[in-house]
Amino acid sequence: MKSLLFYIRLFFATLSINKNHRKAKSLVEQGKTEEKDKLVMETTKWWAKKTLDLTGSSIEIYGKENIPKDGAFLITPNHDSMFDFSAILLAFDQSLSFVTKQENKRIPFVSKWLPLLDCIAIDRSSPKSSVKSLMNAVKLIKSGKSVVIFPEGTRSSDGSLGEFKAGSFKIAQKASTKVLPVAIMGTREIMRKGSLKISSSNVIVSILPAINTDDLNTNDLASLTKKVIKEEKIKWRNK
Repeated sequence: MKSLLFYIRLFFATLSINKNHRKAKSLVEQGKTEEKDKLVMETTKWWAKKTLDLTGSSIEIYGKENIPKDGAFLITPNHDSMFDFSAILLAFDQSLSFVTKQENKRIPFVSKWLPLLDCIAIDRSSPKSSVKSLMNAVKLIKSGKSVVIFPEGTRSSDGSLGEFKAGSFKIAQKASTKVLPVAIMGTREIMRKGSLKISSSNVIVSILPAINTDDLNTNDLASLTKKVIKEEKIKWRNK
C-alpha cells in the first residue's frame, strides 16, 4: 500500500510542475538562459525533495566546503538507486547537467525535463555516439556548467561498488577541470534495482575533496575516485 500511495502522489506532484516546464521553455525561446537555469534548478530541487518526502525518507548532506569555487567540474557519485538523482540535486545549490543513458529519454514526465537540464543522453550501443556525447559534456563544463556522471554506468544490484569506467573521466581531462567524488548512502534502501517497492531511509550524501586531473590518467582517476568513495562508505557504515 505504501508503494502504491507513493506512485500516486508522485504522479500528481510531477503534474504540478508542468506550468514551470512551459515557462522554462518560453525562457529558452526568449534566449533568457540564466533565468531558465534558475527556474529549472528551483523546480527540480523542489521535485527532488518531494520525492524523498513522499517515501518518508530524510537526507543529510556533508562536505559542501569541498565544492570547488573556481569554475565548473565533473561530479562522480556512486550509483545505488534511481533516488541518487534526487540526492545529488539536493546536495548542490547550482544548476547541474547529467550524463544519462538513452533509455531515460523514454520515461514519461521526466524525459521532457532532460533538455531543460541540458542533460546528455548516451547511446551505449554506439561507441561513435558515446564519444560525441562525452564531447558535449566537455563543452558544457567549459561553458561553466558542472556535469554529473555515474562512472559505474548502472545501479549496483547488491550495494557494492562496481567498476568505475575510465572513459567517464575523459570528460574532466579534456575539459581541464577537477573531479568531485560524491558518496551516496541510503538510497538503495528506498528502492532497490529491479524492484518497485518503496521503503523509508536516511540518505547520506558526502561530498569529498576534489581531485586534480593534471598528473593522472583516466585509469588512475577511476581507481582513486572509487577508492575514496569506498573508504567514505565504510566510514559511515562503522559509525
